[in-house]
Amino acid sequence: MTRSRRSTRGLRWREAGDEAANAMALATVSPAGAPSVRVVLLRGADHDGLVFHTHRLSRKGVEMDGRAEVALVLRWTRPIHRQAGRGARRTARG
Repeated sequence: MTRSRRSTRGLRWREAGDEAANAMALATVSPAGAPSVRVVLLRGADHDGLVFHTHRLSRKGVEMDGRAEVALVLRWTRPIHRQAGRGARRTARG
């Protein structure tokens, strides 16, 4: 799998030694329309998107099953950057 320059550019935090940089704020919406934000750990990224883990039966998992659109914020401190984006949930099962 070939990684695109854009999707891997921000992952240089590992090389910079910023161990907390894989934490990202993931926002979802409940069935009632209430926003919910939780910190999850970024496991990887490639041209298909970002990979993180959450339990399917957790509040995050249930909310993403109900509504696949999410928002997230990543922060890297060297140099100071803030990365924000939106996406849709896709599980390993499809």
